[in-house]
Amino acid sequence: VHILGDTGRGARLEGTINRLRRLNPFCRFLGLSATLGNRGELADWLDGVEFETTWRPVPLSWRITRYRKAEDKPHLLADELGQAKASGTQSLVFVQSRRRCESLTRHLQEQGINADYHHAGLKHSRRREVESAFRHRRTQALVATGTLEMGLNLPVRQVMLYDLQGFNGELFANLTTNTVWQRAGRAGRPGLDDQGEAVLFAPTWEKGADRYPRGNFERIESQLNHPATLAEQVLIEVRSGLTKSIVQLERAFNSSLGRFQGKQCPIEGTVEDMLEAGMLQLETNEKSGKERLKATALGRIATRHFLRPATVL
Repeated sequence: VHILGDTGRGARLEGTINRLRRLNPFCRFLGLSATLGNRGELADWLDGVEFETTWRPVPLSWRITRYRKAEDKPHLLADELGQAKASGTQSLVFVQSRRRCESLTRHLQEQGINADYHHAGLKHSRRREVESAFRHRRTQALVATGTLEMGLNLPVRQVMLYDLQGFNGELFANLTTNTVWQRAGRAGRPGLDDQGEAVLFAPTWEKGADRYPRGNFERIESQLNHPATLAEQVLIEVRSGLTKSIVQLERAFNSSLGRFQGKQCPIEGTVEDMLEAGMLQLETNEKSGKERLKATALGRIATRHFLRPATVL
């Protein structure tokens, strides 16, 4: 459920949960995460209870590798992987961009390390091929972007965060503690390892990296208050037929996490923008004279292909 705070997918998950709760009021939710700074608040939103445990099936150790200059990093990484190879350890290396993913892999290969790379820019078949090679231990090191942060069970004993910065949709910023722990959590697979290791690369002058192992997780905040994500959810509500007016939309979004956290979700203004953009239209019932909202052809394309309205326009 920490995905609720993701700038790209958070509002989509929130909207899905919100609609499912209205369609089936008896539905039970089990929200899982290792990184929640406001677990109690999320449980209250779901009308549920919270449960916490610090138990981990495979213990995780943390280590910070310091460097003086950026050009020292590739050599330090090669040395770390050389030691891991000697002990038969497979390593997953997280970097901040696709370009670095590929260039760093080439450098490692030149150093005699059996490495490959993985990012969202690869074709689906190529990604499955890379994952299979790593899973069957034909690859020692896999350099990846955040695409492998969750969802795949790979035989990784050691995770290295080569970069502690990432693109947040607007600029490059320091990774959150939540993100660092999600990535570090790939290390140590039950049934395969008795211990996992997380290695963070940080410059000698950067003391902020010391905070990550402490695990002080950030709050999960609704992303529904952003214009682009709100417009997408308004369009989906109308296209699904669950809501047909501004009044019904307001009622629907009253049960959202965004409203629960006191965020402003300007429904009426968003609907006006969508009408002007040609994504929604108003239809009048001949008998009752009442107006109802309906998705246009452009609106249907957006929802069918999971595209934000701004992208379609």
